[in-house]
This record gives sequence, structure tokens and C-alpha cells, in this order.
Amino acid sequence: MARLEIWVHDHRDHDHQTPGPIIRTCTNLPTDPPGEDYAGWRAHYTAWYKYHNWADPPDMIGFFAYRYYLWDPSWFPLSPHGDNIPPPGAAPNWLKVSRNDFNTYRTFLSTWDGATIKEQLTHCDILQSAPITVGHGGIIQDFVKHCGSQNDGRALEEVTQKYGFDKFNGDKIYHWIFITHWPVFDRMMREMEPLRLELHDRCKGLDSGNGAYKARVMDYVMERVYPLWLLKSGLDFKEVVQLRGD
Repeated sequence: MARLEIWVHDHRDHDHQTPGPIIRTCTNLPTDPPGEDYAGWRAHYTAWYKYHNWADPPDMIGFFAYRYYLWDPSWFPLSPHGDNIPPPGAAPNWLKVSRNDFNTYRTFLSTWDGATIKEQLTHCDILQSAPITVGHGGIIQDFVKHCGSQNDGRALEEVTQKYGFDKFNGDKIYHWIFITHWPVFDRMMREMEPLRLELHDRCKGLDSGNGAYKARVMDYVMERVYPLWLLKSGLDFKEVVQLRGD
């Protein structure tokens, strides 16, 4: 039987997702590689590093954040509503439910074998969280506007151009909340790693006045690199609701 793991990243010290047949709870220390400012990306890096060095990888792997999960009505019945992401209509499939309903869904996931997910992945490469549409000329330009750092903006432009990612600079940001086959995930990490290493050395937020960005520089950076990789990959992905609990 195909083995599926969904890693739920949570930096908090409480209210963690209960593990289960397909659920793995991932908490990180500030000192864990590749660094605290990567935020949720540390779960991806931790899983990739673990299965390259210590253990046999699962057949399929996915990643949720403590506040953001994937949801499909064929998995579990819920009645979500719009998440009011500005500007209006930018993310029609970012939905939310009450905290009680979200916790009920979390409890279900801790007992589920993920059979429907496994079946859906026989028809596509990735179950991908739905995107948010950005302005400002595309993913890279949106980053340049919001990071507040001319140095880091220039670094992202130059490094993505060097690796040919800039050609896929559309207006939709796909978050790294997804479920996929292990070989796809391994390919993603290998192909993004050269960009990550260069951007890690160049992006420091030193000339930025954006406090949120300065606290999580590489989280913001990799949030832009991932959708560029996704669109460049040519892989077949199915968009799934990104669900948040109030």
C-alpha cells in the first residue's frame, strides 16, 4: 500500500496537530537548518534532509502550516466561506471555517488513512493550494514592492533570471502547501536548492524598513521562488482549497 505523509509545521509550543496514520507534526528549534527566518519552509527542508540521510521516503508527501490546510469536500464535509483576502476576489479559493470546525477537521485527519488523497494523486502530479493573484507586474515585482529592500529585490531578480525562473513570472502566488509524489518533491528541492543557497547569501533585509520581512527574510523569498518553480516545472497540478480556521 502506498505510504503518505503530511507534515504540519507549527512553531508554537501548544495546540499542535495530533499525529496519525498520515499526519506528522513538525516543530523546529530556532537553531534548526536552514534557519529560523525560513519559517514554514523548514518542514520541507527537514523532511528532505531526513529522507536523504536516515530513512526510506514515503511514496507521497505533503505540507500544511498550523493555520493553513488543504481541504477538499471529498475528504471531509465542511461549509467554509470566503476568507476576505484583499483585494476582493484575489483568492477566491482561500476559505475559512470556525475554530471549532477547523479543530474537528484536524481531529479527523489524525485518524484518517488518506485513501481519497492517494487516489487523486494517481491523476495528477501535485494537489496544490489555490493561488492568490498579485498585482505590481507579477510575482517578482510584488516581492520587490513589499520586501522594502532594493538589495534583496535585485538579488531575486538576478538569481531567478540566472536560472531561467523569471520567464514564468506570472501574477499568481502558489504557496508551498501541497501534497505530491516523493520523486516530484525531491526534484523540486533539488532544482530550487541552487537558488536558495545564492539567495540565502544575498538576501539579508538590511536596507528594509519592513519589520515583518526582516524577521522572516527567507520565508518571503522562498514564497516567491516556489511558484516560479511550479510554473516552470511543467507538471500537472490540481488546485485545492486553502483552508484557515478562525
